[in-house]
Amino acid sequence: MEFYDELIYQELGRFMIEHFEPAKFDYHNIIQTKAIHIVQEIQEVLKQTDLEDFYKVEQVVCIFEKYGLDTGGCHDFR
Repeated sequence: MEFYDELIYQELGRFMIEHFEPAKFDYHNIIQTKAIHIVQEIQEVLKQTDLEDFYKVEQVVCIFEKYGLDTGGCHDFR
């Protein structure tokens, strides 16, 4: 994700948190649910005994990308 886009998303997120009433939009529950799914997916990758660590890391990076989370670029081997 571009630096500019990340700044926009941060500001949009900040704006949403400041202006939405929690009763109308339960973002905490949505974030927690998504985080649990991410951790479960990562846990499944780590349990795979047939994969070398390098490939486990690559799969974890792909999970982060799947959810739109920035992993930097240090593992971009494509």
